[in-house]
Amino acid sequence: MNFVPINSYLHELIGETKSLPNMAQWGHFVVHEDEIVLLFSEDQKASSFYLNNLNPAWRPYCVFRWRAPGWALGLPSRQWSFFAARVVPMGFAGSVPIMQDIGETFATGPGPQGADIRVPVLRGDRAFPLALPLGEREVQQVYLDNWDSLLICPESQRPQLEGHQRHTQEALRRVWKRAGVLRSADKSLVGVTEGLTLGAAFDGVEAEHGASAPRILETILYNLVAVCSSSVSQLFLQMVLGKNSFCLQFRRPLYSIFGAVYTEC
Repeated sequence: MNFVPINSYLHELIGETKSLPNMAQWGHFVVHEDEIVLLFSEDQKASSFYLNNLNPAWRPYCVFRWRAPGWALGLPSRQWSFFAARVVPMGFAGSVPIMQDIGETFATGPGPQGADIRVPVLRGDRAFPLALPLGEREVQQVYLDNWDSLLICPESQRPQLEGHQRHTQEALRRVWKRAGVLRSADKSLVGVTEGLTLGAAFDGVEAEHGASAPRILETILYNLVAVCSSSVSQLFLQMVLGKNSFCLQFRRPLYSIFGAVYTEC
């Protein structure tokens, strides 16, 4: 499905797009010397954009340009009919806020549709929840079809918590299963001190996070191609900008140099 062309006729609704978190927010945590951080993560198996039904009110905006004779579709009274998407399409201006709202409802909404996980939420449109008590403390974030939870706890509790499922993660799994969501078991993280999520590497013992080694290597290669080529397409330059932005978001002073770039774009 390619619904990008119709975007030129629509005004994009920001909606829950503003709540999308970014991995750099994790750098605000204060982790003491005698503490560790455990990561719990869940991801959906397939692109959730094509798994969730759209409200019928959206259907006029998600019609394909190809038509078919009515008789071929079991509609003999119609000479021609057009196909329309019944699921959330990728590339459509309204898709991201819809998917983010669905993801947040699954995690924080009341039952039975939601898991009702009542721990502080990291959101891009809200201040970081600094009012976290000392001792065991937990936050969560939702990024479209991905859910992460960070648990900061005394290192002495590591044997009891590491590798053990939290009640929050268990509740989300139940909601996803009830809704027919396909969970990606190979991406699931259960109380780990090292792991990858949303392209970022996490180390809960050293309390560090940042772009993963493959991400950094890929960005270097793209930069070299851009510098060494006599000419590159606008699309390729946009990809270079995106990859550099992801890596530098963890180093805010360096990331600030892109302010002028995005202003020009």
